[in-house]
Amino acid sequence: MMRGLACLLLGLISSCGEKPASGSSQQQTAVGLLPGQNTKGLVVLDARADRPFYWDFDRVPYGERPVHVFRLRNTDSKPVTILDLQANCGCTQPRIMMDVQGETIVGRSRSPILTIPPGAEAQLEIAVDTRLVEKMNIDKLGVVRLRCDSENTPFLAFEVHLVVERLFRSVPAEVNLGEIPRTTGKDRRADLSTELARSPARLVRIESIEGPFRATLDATQVGEEPVWILLVSALPDLPLGPVRGKVRLITTDNAGVGEAGRFEVPIRGDVVEPILLRPSLLVVSSGSGASARIECLPPGMRVSHISSFLEGEGAETVELSITPDSPDAEGRASAFLVEVRPRQGLPTQALALRARIRLSESGFEDLQLPISIQAR
Repeated sequence: MMRGLACLLLGLISSCGEKPASGSSQQQTAVGLLPGQNTKGLVVLDARADRPFYWDFDRVPYGERPVHVFRLRNTDSKPVTILDLQANCGCTQPRIMMDVQGETIVGRSRSPILTIPPGAEAQLEIAVDTRLVEKMNIDKLGVVRLRCDSENTPFLAFEVHLVVERLFRSVPAEVNLGEIPRTTGKDRRADLSTELARSPARLVRIESIEGPFRATLDATQVGEEPVWILLVSALPDLPLGPVRGKVRLITTDNAGVGEAGRFEVPIRGDVVEPILLRPSLLVVSSGSGASARIECLPPGMRVSHISSFLEGEGAETVELSITPDSPDAEGRASAFLVEVRPRQGLPTQALALRARIRLSESGFEDLQLPISIQAR
């Protein structure tokens, strides 16, 4: 009997020392419930035999969104309500769903999320948005904690592992052109480099440009590391409003061979008029008045103030002044201060006025500034 006990202990020790295989191709699965798995509450079906609450995505290229689904069965004799699904980071994105009479019911974003009847199954989907992973080329463990009202399994923790592979990085990660003057367009630069020091990978050339943009790529050297300067330009005379796009680059593989790799840099911006008035609504709530600012966005653009006036009932009780900021000898400037103040304190009733401002730059309509003056 002692000999049998010793053999049993040796078997247990050797099984505890085994390490779970990494890589999706080596993962073992078991159909249905696992031997020794808790058979009460929420249980995992068709899971890894060694770690039922774990999934290994292995190595995933940057930009992809891998998804794994854990199948859950309610083995309690009463319904189980999912109360919370909490991920340890924004890149790990869970959701739970259930098939009911051929229709897929997706859990809500607030508590309670979903109720699983006795004997029914649900699918816990965990996706990882690799674009939101902060560190590249190292192990990443996403954890999703599930809280429910089952007395047997009130808390469950699910894990997904991956290594997000990225050969290159862009600083900044996105070319944000900000406000783009409609008449002139705008340029912005991004510096591209290899993610790992001394990597033989290389950017080859621009493959395509999406959106109303132009782009150039120039290689240089900073110390011993290669750097590529990406210059993105928004075209002039674009329609007003947001613009989006991206530059797609051809790269070598991680050994510096071929042209099979791709790297993308997103672009965004907002096309606006070249002369802006901020804020777009001026509220005067004290006797001292309020101010706004006129700005010329194109570099080097300077204009002069020709005329301005207030319109609306009660306009004669309000003073309007336009002051250039650092004007040249001809009074032209790239910015102006607009000041509005009641002549004798706040009026006894509210006023709704409008300022009309004319500048020297031809081809532009008068600037209009709505003004709300509060009553005392």
